[in-house]
Amino acid sequence: MSTFKTVLQPADVKCLPSLAHCRPHECEFTLNIGLFFDGTDNNRQKPEEVANPGLNTNVTRLWQVYRDDPNEGHFPHYVSGVGTPFYELDKEEAESFGGPGGAGGEARILYGLLQVVNSVHQFINNQKLRFRVEQLAALCSTARVPTPNAESPTQQPPRMTPEQQILDSLDLPYGLVGADDRTSFGAKIKGERHKFFSRIRQELTQQVLARKTLPRIGAIYIDVFGFSRGAAQARVFSNWLHEYMLMGGQLFGAPSYVRMLGLFDTVASVGLTNAIGSSGHNAWATEKNLLIDPEVKNCVHYVALHELRTNFPLDSVARADGLIPVNSHEHHCPGAHSDVGGGYAAGDQGKGVRLQADDPRQAGLSPVKDDQRLLSLLPLNEMYRAALKSCSGHEDIPWINIYMQKAKDQGLWARFGLDGLDDVRAAVASYFEQAGVPTSPSPDTRDALRQHGLRYLAWRLKVTQEKRFEKLDSVRYAYRFDTKGLEYYRQGQSLFSSQIGLLERGEPAINLFDSKTTYQGFNRHAPEILKDMKRMKIGPALEEFFDRWVHDSYAGFIGKFKENGGNTVHLAAEAQRYVRWRELYQGSNEGLNALLQPGVDGKAARSA
Repeated sequence: MSTFKTVLQPADVKCLPSLAHCRPHECEFTLNIGLFFDGTDNNRQKPEEVANPGLNTNVTRLWQVYRDDPNEGHFPHYVSGVGTPFYELDKEEAESFGGPGGAGGEARILYGLLQVVNSVHQFINNQKLRFRVEQLAALCSTARVPTPNAESPTQQPPRMTPEQQILDSLDLPYGLVGADDRTSFGAKIKGERHKFFSRIRQELTQQVLARKTLPRIGAIYIDVFGFSRGAAQARVFSNWLHEYMLMGGQLFGAPSYVRMLGLFDTVASVGLTNAIGSSGHNAWATEKNLLIDPEVKNCVHYVALHELRTNFPLDSVARADGLIPVNSHEHHCPGAHSDVGGGYAAGDQGKGVRLQADDPRQAGLSPVKDDQRLLSLLPLNEMYRAALKSCSGHEDIPWINIYMQKAKDQGLWARFGLDGLDDVRAAVASYFEQAGVPTSPSPDTRDALRQHGLRYLAWRLKVTQEKRFEKLDSVRYAYRFDTKGLEYYRQGQSLFSSQIGLLERGEPAINLFDSKTTYQGFNRHAPEILKDMKRMKIGPALEEFFDRWVHDSYAGFIGKFKENGGNTVHLAAEAQRYVRWRELYQGSNEGLNALLQPGVDGKAARSA
């Protein structure tokens, strides 16, 4: 029976037998293709991340240890997060609605699919790409080829842009973004995207299977990873891959499967979001597209227990009936969204800090930033181990062994925080022990979000009531290492304190959206949550854990709005503030934690 687990329990992934025993000496090879979809506002090529690689997410770090050797059949493809420039397509400007609404997500999914085509074509065509960057950019767009005016056939056709010329040369009337299938009078009509990939699949299949083709492809393994909206993209990518190209266990005529689908805290929030009562399952991110394809061999999902922002609802891998698919595993991790997927630098909000003696001859310890002591390193390493296990016994493993001296010399040991990992693991183990929430099995994700979220909120309430915020170690360390972050941290505390006051007095906040999920502008659960917060006892061990390890993502979010409308826009987007349950979706548009559920305890999920 499949159950929800914690990050401390290894993912029970399957290692299937090799699809083929290839003979390189006879010019027959296995291909390993990795897709790595980064999170919203995350981009390894952003100036900030280039200057400080500590800001890189777990997706970037996994991409770095996936072998890059096209001649030997290893193809890692990194995909930048929405809200950032799509540098892979030579785009220098981010989509205007990329951060708030996920604009550009579909283009990134299509880019991933086209890079699968490119990888196979490149391998059997002397490293020649099927689609160059400018062609990829045109395909991953909404550009339309102008059509002649039927009423004035002699009229000169309009001059085409370079993108339009490319699409015209590919026999496409428009780019593939939004080129969906449609239904007319009950009949399904294939869209241009479906027809295009069908044509490419046939073309490449013929070439792969041709007797004269060298080198030959014996098998193709696909590994896919994503964080945040990148995790949503990874899920849709795997579904579209099976819909358009990987059929009947064959990809372009070669035996193939998606070996690993690794997800860090899936958030869709596409188009209209949870902030105004929408599920965020719009455009490409429909609830159907987010389901885990049954043909995926292993799916591992690490979710954040202490994320409270309205705009970051979780899409569990469980289905609408509450069952976890047999190919999937969902593990609960303490921390906020980026405490699971990565992206915090050491010292941010005074976290990622250790104490050391400045002078061994003198008493006293001083804080120093240490990127080996961040919560996100635990799910990173657990995901890496699961990925390794998924290809155990395969003759051609795409992963660099980070435990070898060579990897240590290359800095990969440090990138995975292996020097401080035992400390992180011990802190997380202590947290689960002290929290008093069952871990074997864990409650289902819905109940886990409530129980663990309550403990964090109760700690914040205790700190507020005792007027100890300025005395927190994290505040003192942030004063030293992150003065800008400290400003937002303090603003967040002020908003938390004022929300408690409003709830206790029964006064309404500004209610911008009349929604069944709100109570006087706050989450409809807020009054009952506050009562539970007051009853919850928080001991010193939990206090220390929250202070030292868990980031306040709500406060960090304030900075995102600093240059885009400021506090007014932030309060409109996050009007429910802190006192709420994190929203949860399971294979449908029903927001489970927006509904009252009296007297119902979370139960371990059954195996589908």
